[in-house]
Amino acid sequence: MLIFLSYGKFINSIIFSETKKNEIKVFDIICGFIYLSFISLIINFFFALSLNINNIIFFLSIVFLIFLLKDRKQLKIVCKLTLIIGSISFLIMVLDHSNRPDAGLYHLPFISTINENKIILGLSNLHFRFAHVSIVQYTSAIFNNFIFLDKGITIPISTILSASFLFFFLKFLKNKENYFVLFSNFLITSFIVLKMSRYNDIGNDVVGHLFFFITIFFFIEVISSKKYNFKDFFYLNLFVIFAFSNKLFLIFTFLFPLFYLIYFKKVEYVFNLKNLLLIFFVFSLLIKNVMISSCLAYPLEISCFKSLSWSSVDKKIHSNPSYKSIEGEAAVKGWSDLKDKENTNYQEFKSDFNWLSTWADKHLIYLITKLVPLFIIIFILILMVEIYEKPRDKIIKKKSLRSALRFSILICSIGTIYWFLKYPLYRYGYSFFVSILILLPSYFIYLRYQDTKKKNIINYLRYTLFIFLIFVSLKNFQRIYKNFDIKYVDYPWPKIYSYEKENLIQKNIEISIGQNLKIYNPINRLCMYSQAPCTHYREVKNQIVAKKQRGYILILPKD
Repeated sequence: MLIFLSYGKFINSIIFSETKKNEIKVFDIICGFIYLSFISLIINFFFALSLNINNIIFFLSIVFLIFLLKDRKQLKIVCKLTLIIGSISFLIMVLDHSNRPDAGLYHLPFISTINENKIILGLSNLHFRFAHVSIVQYTSAIFNNFIFLDKGITIPISTILSASFLFFFLKFLKNKENYFVLFSNFLITSFIVLKMSRYNDIGNDVVGHLFFFITIFFFIEVISSKKYNFKDFFYLNLFVIFAFSNKLFLIFTFLFPLFYLIYFKKVEYVFNLKNLLLIFFVFSLLIKNVMISSCLAYPLEISCFKSLSWSSVDKKIHSNPSYKSIEGEAAVKGWSDLKDKENTNYQEFKSDFNWLSTWADKHLIYLITKLVPLFIIIFILILMVEIYEKPRDKIIKKKSLRSALRFSILICSIGTIYWFLKYPLYRYGYSFFVSILILLPSYFIYLRYQDTKKKNIINYLRYTLFIFLIFVSLKNFQRIYKNFDIKYVDYPWPKIYSYEKENLIQKNIEISIGQNLKIYNPINRLCMYSQAPCTHYREVKNQIVAKKQRGYILILPKD
């Protein structure tokens, strides 16, 4: 947590010098997470994220922290944040698994690859999922340092989850505004606590959705305040870029800064030199995508550069983007649950809503069960306000809040429709429809009811939230108690070497691809964190060639 805090506060102070004397906040930790992620990505263009590189990053954070903590008041705040976020993170991650199965399939293997190598061109030809990696894999990789060693790669995702929770939780506790702000922060905090608090469920999707929530609530806050400034515009873009960097599906978030410019009529913000940092971040992400897969947004074939030697477009290899796009869409629409596969192919299944009944039989039910707790909380919330408050005599006219809310719901609706038509898997798009479910009832209560009993209702909400926290804490303690006597490699850290009880380090099968590359196949099903680069696709050894060019390894599909 301290590493993120030091980089966040230090870089924020450089970009906006007037913030140097501002009180340290959770906001700085969230920003630090973003800055460090892009720093590690940019470094990997030239160097492996090895122990030596990661140690330098760590020591610089200590220097920045010493510089920041000259003030005793700041030191006290840092100690509190460290204790709270550290305790939450420890409770979430101790004696747990990494995310299943994605961590074993490509999160951990990619992290081990960039710990051992600078960027490898055409890496997706080894495993197509390497083209789907999130920038958070780079964040994880830099925590493999002399203090934590490779166990450290498990720290960042629990830290950002804890910091995001605390970000919304403090906003709820400190709220002295209207019912919309109060209830929306209560609902999003409740959702994070109840539905996003298991370490083995935290994958790339969760981090992306967390930053979508941060983006949309930050957007509504700055628009409704009507206090426009470039600093808010900069941070809005920073959150948008990071959400997109974790999940390309969240590309719709780029519409939020566009609306900000139009609403406040501040087109000149676009030409501020500080935006060069944001542009640099975006270009570094897109260049990384092209270097790994030849595509700006894999597996969207239209975004691929076919002329690049490592491109798999039109090649008979498992990473062919056209094939993976069709296969992936069919998979999320329920292909595995289809009974009559013999008489149907991927293209036919995913077209003309042929998939709908198969999808509804399983995935729709799963989606509803995931949202039931939120529906119940919203119903109780409205019932409580109906009992305690009286309807308003006049409708509140706050144009700025209404405008921000309408646009937010429009973006979420577009995202939800696209999600449903293309990739209707709950974990791919839930931040869109969950945001709608939170914003609409919050705004309804704000418009309809007086706030004469707000203090009483705030107290009830606080008690409710603390009950949720106790419930989730007990569930985590139960898990810890259940696994306490099961000793394994790197006990009690989350398991990164296997999903088996012993968490034994993998002994992979070494395969030479010419004279320029050694790849590895796992003896067990998944690579996990092991010798790299690793893939469980054994057939790729006959589909690829490797060569070195100007110090870089290129993995090329055979003609």
